[in-house]
Parts: sequence; C-alpha cells; structure tokens
Amino acid sequence: MPEALAAVRDAAFADPRVIRFQALHDTENLASGRGLEKVGLRHEGLLRPHSVLPNLGDAPRDVWMWAMVGGDATPGV
Repeated sequence: MPEALAAVRDAAFADPRVIRFQALHDTENLASGRGLEKVGLRHEGLLRPHSVLPNLGDAPRDVWMWAMVGGDATPGV
C-alpha cells in the first residue's frame, strides 16, 4: 500500500494547484495510519463521529485525519 499511496501523493503534488493531500481512516484500523505515516502524512487529529462505514454498521464512526501540505512534500519517500 505505501508504494501506491506514494505514487498518488507524488502525482497530486505534481499539479501546482494542489496545496493539500489528506486521508482519513477508521480509528480501529491502525495499519492504515502506519501506511500514511510511511509516505509522509502527518497526523492531524480525530474527527468524531464522521463517516458511516456500511461494512461496520449504520452509525457514524470516528476517524483519524492525516494530511500533507505542499511544503511538507517529500516525493520518493
């Protein structure tokens, strides 16, 4: 996953109009957080209750927000 995510990140920042690249993941999916960190995204915080994930139920779930801004970009990570 990190290789694919890094490729998407690099493609996004190749466009000078892109100033922010962000991702969300369910608070129980810690592996996703590790993958986002590996490609340089920074943990920004918790969004409560935010997203309905049909495979996990009907209630909105808390998610972690991760992001990278243009000045943070480190292509090739």
